Amino acid sequence: DCTGKPWQIAKAVGEGLIAALAAVGYLSALK
Repeated sequence: DCTGKPWQIAKAVGEGLIAALAAVGYLSALK
């Protein structure tokens, strides 16, 4: 439905940002 789609996109973007931040933190911890 139309109301669910933007929420799914926002959720996916939020999870992507969290994953990116976690990856950056992990990589900087390795150095």
